[in-house]
Amino acid sequence: MKSPWPIALLLVALAALIYGLTLPNSNLPAVRTEKISSRHPSPPADLISLNQSTGQNIAQSLLYRMDDRVVPWSSLAK
Repeated sequence: MKSPWPIALLLVALAALIYGLTLPNSNLPAVRTEKISSRHPSPPADLISLNQSTGQNIAQSLLYRMDDRVVPWSSLAK
C-alpha cells in the first residue's frame, strides 16, 4: 500500500492554489460599504408617502376618555 502523504500534500497544494487565486485584489478601490438588501428593497414612493400621512393623522388625532374628555397623548404611560 502506498503512503497517503503525497496525495495529502497534493490536496493541500491544490487548496492553497485555489485560495490564492480567489483572494480579492487589495489594490482596487474599496467598494461601497452600504449594503443593498435584495430581500428587503426600499418601499415604493407612494407607500412612503402613505406611511407619512398616516403618521401625521395619528399625531394630529385626539385621545378621548370614556367620559368624552380630551386627554393629551403625553398622559399615556411610556
